[in-house]
Order: sequence, then C-alpha cells, then structure tokens
Amino acid sequence: MIGDQRSLRSATTAIVVAVLLCAVQGCGKDSTESATAATDPPAAFEAPFVGRIDGSDAFVAIAVEDDKVWAYACDGQGNGLDGETASYFTGSANGTRLSATDEVDGATLSATLSGGSISGEVALPNGTSGTFVAVKASGAAGWFSAQVGDDQHSEVGSWIRLADGQVRGKVLSLDSVPDASGAPVPASSTLLGGDDVPPAAVPTGGLACYRATKKYYQVLNDPNSTTSQINGANNVRRDKCGIFDQAV
Repeated sequence: MIGDQRSLRSATTAIVVAVLLCAVQGCGKDSTESATAATDPPAAFEAPFVGRIDGSDAFVAIAVEDDKVWAYACDGQGNGLDGETASYFTGSANGTRLSATDEVDGATLSATLSGGSISGEVALPNGTSGTFVAVKASGAAGWFSAQVGDDQHSEVGSWIRLADGQVRGKVLSLDSVPDASGAPVPASSTLLGGDDVPPAAVPTGGLACYRATKKYYQVLNDPNSTTSQINGANNVRRDKCGIFDQAV
C-alpha cells in the first residue's frame, strides 16, 4: 500500500513537472518560431546608441530596453551598400553589462553602459574584432529600417546614421530564391538602394522581419535542415514580414 502511494506521488510529481515545462517552453510550437518571437524588439525603441567600430568600416547601433539588448553592426556603404558585415544581435543586460549574439552568423557584442554612452567590443563573423564607443542618437542620427515591395521584388533593409550624416546599411531580398552560398541575399533591385537612409525607413520598422529573413536563409541553405525546420523558418519569415502569397 505504501509502495502504491509512493508510486502515485512520483507519477503526480512527474505530471506537474511536465505541465510546468510545457507552460514555460511552449508545447507544440515550432522551435524556430518560439526563439524568434522571444527576442522580437518592442514597438519603439527609446533613443538608441550609435557609433563606429574601430579598425573597420562598420558602424554599430544598440538599443537597451529593461534587461534586453538589441544591436546591429554593418559596413555596407555607397550606392550599392557594398560591404560584408550585417549582424543583428539579441541579448541581455545585467546591470550595466551588456552581451548579445547574432544567432545566424555568430558575431558577438560585449559592452558596458555608462551614462550617455556604451563602450565595448564587437567580434565580427569574418574573424576581426574592434572596440567602439556609442552615444545616444540625437537629431538625424539613429537606427532605421524599412520594408518595401513591388510586383516583382520585395526587400527589407536596416541602416545606421551617425551625427555627422555618414550611413552604413544593408538591404536583403525577400524573394524566395537565395544565393547558393547560404549567406543572406543582398537585394538585386534598387527599391531600397542608395547611400542614405531611404524616406520609407522608420526608427524601428522591419527589425523583426530583417532578423527572420536572415534566419530563414541560414536554415534554407543548411544541408542538415529538415523540411519541418525550413517550413518553420519560412512561416516565421512570412509572419514577421507580412508575406501572404502562396508558400514556396
């Protein structure tokens, strides 16, 4: 009798633990969708911090909301926004210490918030690293993004503008055929091209769309990805980017 009661208590405990884990982790949800939703930026950032990454052509933008951190490092410039770096970081703040990672290309950011500036270091996916001091954006400076499309192409882009007017940015295609290299696909049209922040860009815009697009291209070009993982990443991209055409 005692053994039966112990077995019943053990079984009940296991069920309670399973229910709690389900509530926390989200049973029945695609892992790609859950991970993306958990780190979406808020509707509007407070003034982000922007600055230059020493030893490179890249700029960095950082937004801190409570204990969450979003950041962007990019070196695309000129009419074609040519450059090799476009990393989108998500992470956390522990007091004044900030840490974030781009889950797609592996770039990392570690920094310290002190008053009106953030200082730290970024390790870029090409193996280089550089320090930076970013200050609160004011005036025309800031971190911007936009999404636009026509009958043939759809694009999403993100840009950083410093107080001196210099800009770094990158535009990705939302079209369904990616580059065989597996890297996020630069836009081939000029809907959002050019060497300045386009009029369509807003302070937060398509950040969730931008990140979901990068993730989709990574999963799509990973030879180890399953059909379920590809479909999951594509569904998240379509949701975040407002794509409602027939699934590919």
